[in-house]
Amino acid sequence: MSIECSASIEPQTARPRFKPLWTAFWPDGPGRDYVVISCIPQAMEIWAGYAVIAPDPFGRRSLRLERRDGEWVAATRDG
Repeated sequence: MSIECSASIEPQTARPRFKPLWTAFWPDGPGRDYVVISCIPQAMEIWAGYAVIAPDPFGRRSLRLERRDGEWVAATRDG
């Protein structure tokens, strides 16, 4: 799956609290360079060989969904 999104860096005051579970990856807690990136998805493309959704060269095409007027709609590769 690939996702196209509009991304922005959240202000320091909007950062979520550092969760205790995250210490498995960051034992010392958040570093000085800790940032939160907010992503709003605009489109996504899905490929799944087992579900017969596959791009070339496998002879099938991926499924593309685009956000239009607040709804997710299927789109062709050409838009």
